Amino acid sequence: MGYAEWYKLDILNDRSRLAYEKVLSYHSDYFNTLFNSEFKEKSMKEIPINDVNSEDFTALLSLVQDNPIWPNENNAENLLELADRFLLLPSVKHTLELFIISSKIDGPHKLRIAQKYQMDQLENKAIKSFVDFNCFKKLAELSFYQSLSYDTKIKLFEKMFSLIKE
Repeated sequence: MGYAEWYKLDILNDRSRLAYEKVLSYHSDYFNTLFNSEFKEKSMKEIPINDVNSEDFTALLSLVQDNPIWPNENNAENLLELADRFLLLPSVKHTLELFIISSKIDGPHKLRIAQKYQMDQLENKAIKSFVDFNCFKKLAELSFYQSLSYDTKIKLFEKMFSLIKE
């Protein structure tokens, strides 16, 4: 259930709705502006949010609440994209980073996600997963390799060089 659906269901309970709006406003400048500025959405009973998977959106919003819906390998990156879109990234980034670190997502894709969302711990974990030269060769063949930062490429080179020393 997306926020709009929750909002529609819970409209009868104004106290709960206002509490939820305050929580979202606290964690997100996007929602703070939406709920506390003079926009037509402020007075709407249901706020449409287009191009969003309602299950992912619900999972994202739950990450700033007690008893969150935990991410999975299929939706973790979608949650990061939504968090970035709705300005919730600072509130959920650490949780999602730790999840992705412990997930079975492969090293190159962890590295891509780490670069995109500036996740240092994830980047370090991803680089450690490169255990032979074949891993580096496969990485260099991926489309996002060229967009990796200079600093990340240096770390990858240092990791590759450490394999030579072993």
